[in-house]
Amino acid sequence: RHNPFMGVFALRRNRFSGPVPSDFHSGCFWLDLNGNRFSGTIPAALADLPYTKFFDVGDNQLTGTIPDAFGARGDTLRMTQVFNAAVNHLTGTLPANLG
Repeated sequence: RHNPFMGVFALRRNRFSGPVPSDFHSGCFWLDLNGNRFSGTIPAALADLPYTKFFDVGDNQLTGTIPDAFGARGDTLRMTQVFNAAVNHLTGTLPANLG
């Protein structure tokens, strides 16, 4: 069950591991998962968070590409002021509206 008041979700600099969670409440506007041990890919479902101003999955062990869903949702990304996926093992090209 989602918490409708959870606007900030910060887990910075811990030792969480496994896949990046993908089921956040749509009211989440600050998602900070930096500096953990998350692995696997960035879930495309995270591109559907409509109010995200801060999105940080940097300094983890993520692989694959940044999902095209992030580029396809230009309207959502207009709200995003910070998008950080640095210090991972990502490959490919940036989605069109992201760069």
